[in-house]
Amino acid sequence: MFTTLISGKLAAMGIAGALTLGVLGGGVAYAQQGSHGNDPTPVAIQQAAKEKPGVFRNLMADIIKQSGLSKDVFKDGFKNGKSINDILTANGKDPKAVEALVLADVDARIQDALKAGKITDAQAQKLTEKAGPALDKLFAAEPKHKRGEDAAKIRAFGRHELKTVAGILGIEPKTLLQDLKNGQTIAQLAGGQTQTVINTLTADATAALDKALADGKITQAQHDKMLANLPARVAKFVNNPHTGHPKGNGQENGQH
Repeated sequence: MFTTLISGKLAAMGIAGALTLGVLGGGVAYAQQGSHGNDPTPVAIQQAAKEKPGVFRNLMADIIKQSGLSKDVFKDGFKNGKSINDILTANGKDPKAVEALVLADVDARIQDALKAGKITDAQAQKLTEKAGPALDKLFAAEPKHKRGEDAAKIRAFGRHELKTVAGILGIEPKTLLQDLKNGQTIAQLAGGQTQTVINTLTADATAALDKALADGKITQAQHDKMLANLPARVAKFVNNPHTGHPKGNGQENGQH
């Protein structure tokens, strides 16, 4: 499911990141890829805000005001991956009622912009038609973490696995890292301990998937699919070379 993430991330994440992606296929850290920080605003509203800032300006501030909740409540909710609808419901608010108030404010700003000659009748009609559906998406959207944060999580998990494998083999992580960069496979390095490595990696990955599911980072369907693919992924990963990207930034050396 997440294999398309692999090629574009190896250069930035190096061998440790490759280890995580190779075992988990980009899931877990992983399922939160490709967003714009903790801002859940749909692209339609972001673009509209750039084109007609007077109409969509301070939209999140308006939501906070109409909900009667504090900014910190939303900030904490977004940090935990909750949508605006989730946050409102959890705090005893009616999402539809709040959205209706925000939509009324947006419509009022559209009319103000029209009266002020800042937009044409056609533009006003187009904005009005798009506002409702865009707010629906905004309120339902689950915020995502920054790509840099995702990459850091992938590297962290990968470094943990490097240390785990190195511990089984009785060598230093930096030595294992260099051996992998030189083209040796984990199976070649492990020899008779290969099955122990496979079992350990599988157990760690399974625990990571279970935690991601419990934390709401992935769905049950995603969890089950990645878990079913895990044995094949681990076996393939252990038996294939992982030299990393030839133009990688080399950050891994400084992180061990």
